[in-house]
Amino acid sequence: MMNQSEATVKTFISYSWTSGAHQSWVLDLAERLVSDGIDVILDKWELKPGHDPIAFMEQMVTDPQVKKVVMICDRIYTEKANGREGGVGKEAQILTAEIYEKTAADKYAAVLTERDSDGKPFVPAYYHSRQYIDFTDSVKHEEKYEELLRWLYDKPQYTKPTLGAAPSFITDPEEVTTATTSKLRLAEQAIRIGSTAARGAIADFGDALADEYASRRPLKEGGEHWDEIVINTAESLRPGLRNLNELVCAEARYGGANFDRVMRVYEQLGSFMYRPAGVSQWSELDFDPYKMMGYEGMLSLVAILIKEERFDLLANALDHPFLIEGRDRSTGPATATFRSFCEDVDTFRLRKQRLGSNRIDMYADLIAETYRVSFPALNQLIEADLVLYLRSQLIGGCSDYVSWWPRTLIYWNRNSATALFARSESRAFWDAWASKVFPEINLKEFQERVAKLHEQGKRSWGGFFGPNISRMSNLQHLCSRR
Repeated sequence: MMNQSEATVKTFISYSWTSGAHQSWVLDLAERLVSDGIDVILDKWELKPGHDPIAFMEQMVTDPQVKKVVMICDRIYTEKANGREGGVGKEAQILTAEIYEKTAADKYAAVLTERDSDGKPFVPAYYHSRQYIDFTDSVKHEEKYEELLRWLYDKPQYTKPTLGAAPSFITDPEEVTTATTSKLRLAEQAIRIGSTAARGAIADFGDALADEYASRRPLKEGGEHWDEIVINTAESLRPGLRNLNELVCAEARYGGANFDRVMRVYEQLGSFMYRPAGVSQWSELDFDPYKMMGYEGMLSLVAILIKEERFDLLANALDHPFLIEGRDRSTGPATATFRSFCEDVDTFRLRKQRLGSNRIDMYADLIAETYRVSFPALNQLIEADLVLYLRSQLIGGCSDYVSWWPRTLIYWNRNSATALFARSESRAFWDAWASKVFPEINLKEFQERVAKLHEQGKRSWGGFFGPNISRMSNLQHLCSRR
């Protein structure tokens, strides 16, 4: 942060005494700039009886301590500058050399206050081809004042972003196929403009993503440990999942009408969690990378919908009957709930044994490492995990007899509520989402059931004290404000 002396910008205002009204306009501008921290040098404030006005203006234009020079350009100022008349004319001689022969062009700016009968700006000839700040439209006065102030402070409204890295499909073509990314961009564009082609574009994206997932099935090679193969395969699948997250974000922000079609993409990816038709030899571990993507995909979906406050779509996702190919339906309904995306990943149990680790959950460790600097962020995924856990525990009618286990909650290291539940101190905010996510449960019932879950789950994390679900859900303060 700059201190006051470092931030001060010494600025000279050059203008012509065209009329009383024009002088008042310049004086008002100077006074406002001073109130906004600009050290303005104005002849009306600086010149005293006996001073030489022309010498004063020459000094101000060339003084190295004067960081900025503002030229207030109207017809009279322009005529004097072009005709080299009076003080303005003398300034023009100096400024011509300063602007054209030296490199400090950003020291000078013209403020346009008048145009001719043809709409052409009155600016001196030496400034003719340069950018100016146009104050001739009174409606845009505030906008142009901000532009001037930003120029004086060297804080432009638009700055070039930091140069990023080349996209992964450029540096590593095997990581993300250009076909998948291209399908994503087409779908995003269709969603943004509300095109009827959006549904087809989403379907094309889902097919391309499924093809990419199919091409990355884990294979045992050499002496590599299977857990390493699973982890590396999952890493190769995540770019596709990030593409899906972008699609969800676009649908949440700009659409919603095609959300059921987005759910079909999750059904396609869910099918990879199970044995494909025609495969007679397999191990359950073969599908672990896809089980990881199912879990992370559902977490990301819920996290994005919460962030965008699309609680209507969130309720849709939680109630959606997922038809997942390959899933065993012999003992239950044909469709599954979101809970089916939370499957055991035995790979990490074996990895823990192989490495002799005492970590509570090595998959949770991997998620924390992967999503600390990602989208969605780790804290958003944890919040989504909490919501999915509470929904699976508090709402009956579980058609697939599977619960949701919130493994990431062990990484909530804050002694506070998540953002969603913190905002729910507002009754209006709570009512806007809780009735959709926890239907048919009133506030008192929610508090009682979560408190009971909290007590039951204290030692559910491998014998260790679990996360403080009661505090994470802001239980004691829900609806405490209007």
